[in-house]
Amino acid sequence: MVTEDCVRKLGLVRRNGKVVVTGIGQQAAGTTRGVVTLHLAPRFNDNVVITTSAYVLGKLTSTLPSQRFNIGNMKLLENVKEMADPTFNKPGPIDVILGADVFLALLEGGQVKDESGQTVAQSTVFGWIAAGRYDEAEVTQGNHAIVSLHTEMDLNRTLQQFWEYEEIFKPPPFTPSETKVIEHFDSTTQRDATGRFIVKLPFDDSKPALGESLSAATKRLMSMERRFASNPEFHQEYVNFMREYLELNHMELVPADQLEKQTSEHYYLPHHAVIKADSSTTKLRVVFDASCGTSTGVSLNDRLLAGPNINTDLLSVLLRFRSYKVAFSADIAKMYRQVVVSEDDRDFQRVVWRENTDLPIQHYRLSTVTYGTKTAPYLAIRAMRESAKDYTSTHPAAVERIVHDFYVDDLLSGANNEEEAACIKQEISDILSKSGFELRKWASSCPNLVHDDSPASVPVKLSDEADAVKALGIHWYPNDDQFGFKVNLPINAINTKRQMISDASKLFDPFGWLAPVIVKIKILYQYLWLYDVNWDDPLPTAIESEWVEIKQQLRQLETIRIPRFVTHNRGKLQLHGFSDSSEQAYAAVVYSRCIDDEGNITVVLVAAKSRVAPIKQVSLPRLELNGALLLTELMKKVSEALPNLEIEHFAWTDSTIVLQWLSSHPRSWKTYVANRTSAILEFLPRDRWRHVNSESNPADCASRGISPSELVHHRLWFHGPEWLSADESEWPSNAVQPVLSDELPEARNMKIMHTTETSTTPLRDNYLVEQQLLERRSRFNLIVRSLACVNRFVHNIKSRTEQRHTGQLVPSEIHQAKLQLLRAAQHEVFAPEIKILRSGKLLSSKNVLAALHPFLDSTGTIRVGGRLENSDQPYDRKHPVILPKSHRVTQLLVLELHLQNLHAGPTLLTAVINQQFWIVGCQTVVRDVVRGCTRCVRLKGKTATQLMGNLPPARVLATRAFAYVGIDYAGPLKIKAGCVRGVKVSKGYIVVYVCLSTRAVHLEAASDMSTNTFISTLKRFVSRRGYPNEIRSDNGTNFIGADRVLREFVDQIQSHTKDAERYLSNLGIKWVFNPPSAPHMGGIWEAAVKSVKCHLVAEFGTEATTFEDLTTILCQIEACLNSRPLCPLSSNPDSCEALTPGHFLVGQPLNLIPEPDVRHIPRNRLDQWQDMQHRSVQIWSRWKDEYLASLQPRTKWRSVHPNISVGQLVLVKNDNAPPTQWELARVQEVHPDASGIVRTVTLRRGTTVYQRPIHKLCVLPVN
Repeated sequence: MVTEDCVRKLGLVRRNGKVVVTGIGQQAAGTTRGVVTLHLAPRFNDNVVITTSAYVLGKLTSTLPSQRFNIGNMKLLENVKEMADPTFNKPGPIDVILGADVFLALLEGGQVKDESGQTVAQSTVFGWIAAGRYDEAEVTQGNHAIVSLHTEMDLNRTLQQFWEYEEIFKPPPFTPSETKVIEHFDSTTQRDATGRFIVKLPFDDSKPALGESLSAATKRLMSMERRFASNPEFHQEYVNFMREYLELNHMELVPADQLEKQTSEHYYLPHHAVIKADSSTTKLRVVFDASCGTSTGVSLNDRLLAGPNINTDLLSVLLRFRSYKVAFSADIAKMYRQVVVSEDDRDFQRVVWRENTDLPIQHYRLSTVTYGTKTAPYLAIRAMRESAKDYTSTHPAAVERIVHDFYVDDLLSGANNEEEAACIKQEISDILSKSGFELRKWASSCPNLVHDDSPASVPVKLSDEADAVKALGIHWYPNDDQFGFKVNLPINAINTKRQMISDASKLFDPFGWLAPVIVKIKILYQYLWLYDVNWDDPLPTAIESEWVEIKQQLRQLETIRIPRFVTHNRGKLQLHGFSDSSEQAYAAVVYSRCIDDEGNITVVLVAAKSRVAPIKQVSLPRLELNGALLLTELMKKVSEALPNLEIEHFAWTDSTIVLQWLSSHPRSWKTYVANRTSAILEFLPRDRWRHVNSESNPADCASRGISPSELVHHRLWFHGPEWLSADESEWPSNAVQPVLSDELPEARNMKIMHTTETSTTPLRDNYLVEQQLLERRSRFNLIVRSLACVNRFVHNIKSRTEQRHTGQLVPSEIHQAKLQLLRAAQHEVFAPEIKILRSGKLLSSKNVLAALHPFLDSTGTIRVGGRLENSDQPYDRKHPVILPKSHRVTQLLVLELHLQNLHAGPTLLTAVINQQFWIVGCQTVVRDVVRGCTRCVRLKGKTATQLMGNLPPARVLATRAFAYVGIDYAGPLKIKAGCVRGVKVSKGYIVVYVCLSTRAVHLEAASDMSTNTFISTLKRFVSRRGYPNEIRSDNGTNFIGADRVLREFVDQIQSHTKDAERYLSNLGIKWVFNPPSAPHMGGIWEAAVKSVKCHLVAEFGTEATTFEDLTTILCQIEACLNSRPLCPLSSNPDSCEALTPGHFLVGQPLNLIPEPDVRHIPRNRLDQWQDMQHRSVQIWSRWKDEYLASLQPRTKWRSVHPNISVGQLVLVKNDNAPPTQWELARVQEVHPDASGIVRTVTLRRGTTVYQRPIHKLCVLPVN
């Protein structure tokens, strides 16, 4: 690492290099700003001792050391002279941090320790350095700091970018180091007497020297020998491989006099085995590890230059393979080992080996290019291509195939007929054999090419599909000349994120033929980032179920067959590409179409590509454009891979917006669209693009994803649309439905000069056409465009041919049609005002438009005169068009603006309207439109209300106390068995009985919520208060979702409902339930529960209490509640106390009926008993006069609203979910009360029918 300030001071040249840097606890430290090359030298001289690359960062760390200390008493430094940093004891800024890859290379022999051994001085190439602990007594100032720094390539992030931005291969330019390797090969390569190439290894002299490597290689050998002991068969195969190396002279013993060399002049390669069970030649291969670090931390690969990737990309090789009518394949036997390494460099390829542990370890060195070294691919491929250069003039066809038809050591080639194929096959074999490259494992679509006795040929059973030839990972069936797939995935493996990506990567599909299935897997994998699942965590249930379903069907893909040969007629071919996009992905697919001499048409699937949409939201038109760009890149790639064919291109898309974008110059659009349309038009001009319906677009399934079972029988995907196999006259018309200019997104803002033209045509009074369009259309823009088309038709009838308008509607036509529609609304509502303004008079001061000072413009449109004439605002803003609030045009216009601005609220919508229009009563129109928008209503979630209903008879009739009762539960409470320590604490509950007429309260304690306990509390209540005529309670569903404890109420109440009803019916008591989810209908007992809790919390808090104490306190609370005034103190001077529920509970037996009225008898004639009855009657009289009158006002819900009707769509409110997740239901039945007001309805959702009060419903504004 190096600081930005240091790079700037030294004037270093930086390269691109962006890496996320993190520290302890994965805390982000920033992102690097490039890479520079550092040449480091000690401060004593200018001799560069090390050259390395460093990432640039703004700041590396705080000043170090963190504390300043004295070094005068450090005996450690008495014999140390040249310190790398003489002021190492003073805090200072840090400009460079060296990593572990170069640190060990800096150390030299020499180390001094103090007496404690905790402080050490070490000699380095820069001088002496000191580290360790120091005496805290010598500290003069400072603070504490910890420095930890490392870079990390986040695998999640890398894979995420792979799924989103997978690119078609484009060869990068050579780097300076790659160019150096090329020059090294050209200047050092030779050939021996047999024609084999002799190469020298290209070393990077800027890297540190190699260290000791023998010990690591020996340890690896002993590790393999322990494995040999447990697996004799594996041991024998390993021995056979190494014997073959010796027999072919690819490995030789190191002479005894050359064993002892400096560690920097040789390198021992550790080796191990790789088993490839499906190989038809060598099952076991020994791999040599050139990346194993030496004692200095530097490996052989660190010291080697890699060389450029000169391979022809895989897709191009496979596409060329499909262009040959007669095809053949082969590979080079032991390709790397056919290139000899110079004797000067063989000591860098030493190995240790013995066949068994009884023999001494022998030292060998490999004499050929070794697989596992960094430069091996370049050296081998370059040598093979160099072997063909001498035959360019004599065998041009064979040389071309050696250069372009090889992928590493695999040959996929062919010719247009059998004779030419046989000739080219022989020429390729002869040319390569002269350099030691022998071809083997021949296979061909023509059996005559491989049925020979050559020892290099490997017999191929062309009649057996199980022995299909692997053509670069794809299974090729030469007998049928078709491609197929092999699927071998573990069905019962544990489904984790790691296992899922591992299984998905086994579906090797370079052509993209399985794109509809692969994209579905990509989409599932992208969802994992939203779940934030770790690599070895089980998959979420939703994703796992889909993934398991896909895996179980993957084996069906083995039945798919794709023709290898892309048919062409004398080198002529049509390529038809289709692109499409969904919100989750976009895709492109290419087909070849060929017409033979007899007129037969052949359509073949060539290639496809799909990409998932980024997680960040991207508009659908942009994704469609990306799909078109992907198609362009894919068709360009296919065309470049087939340079010998004459290709005609056709591109198809179902997006009219993309076609509109491509129809204009890229400068017309914003940067995002401009860059992509420019890249598209560079290869596929606009006349190559055509429109296709979504139903006929095969790319549609690749953008959405389908299951493997659907893909197997998907004719549209494998053969293209049916009309593609027909004559061109049956292709879809190229006419594209025009898109409104003001609806076309991504347009660049242009400065337009507005001019006003005085119209000489008379003003219209007849707007029948506009009125008819308003009756037939429901969208403002659609009406405007229809009106513009009518105007053009009228204009063209009246004009000469050269003056007629054709093509797409232009903005001026759209603007004139819009004003014309607005004038129709003005003419209908403001006809008197228009007449006055035409006569040149002023409107009356009482007119609603007078304050706006309106005028008629040149087109007869009423505009605001206002006071902004001298401002620099646009004309439409200075003089907006006046519109009536009640006209349909105004409502459609406001609705259109509401939708265009993403369902804008009233404030934003009003601001948008005022920029061009002046609506009389704008707030009313805006409010009605927003309230009438179904989506906005759903998001707000406002429930229905209705006029507060009349009180039931039980609340307003004079009956004895507790004749009509409401019941509710309260709790739970903590109940303990006694007052000693360690007793068990259980739950207890309170049963609240409320008299509906007098609001008297009766409280009972309950030990649980069982049926028997409830009936026991009811018996105790009846015994003390008498039999009630009617009991009311909640339905119970109002408790759902409140919390975990309250959910017990629902189950318990429902469990003892039947038993309780049976008990009550025997006593002649009626039990009435309120509708579900309607707690407001039981407000009287809900209020009593609240009051009880208030007193209970004040007394006990959260402490547990005994059942006896609870019973006692409940009686006291009951006395308090029954002493509360029912209403304010009466103004009657004879009344000295307020009316309370206690007045109705004291003075008479509970089971007696009310006595006859004695108010007509003078009080002085009443006896003591009659006087008591007189007092009781006076109490009920005050109840009627004072308390009952206080119930008269409606404290809320004071207005009458339209009743909910059958068939309306509603959202059912859920207190535990946002409005966007409320259930959608339809009203099946309404239940009006005696006054005809609907307060409860029956809903249907699917097959479920249930009741809800209207206060739990949100009515949707749907006609």
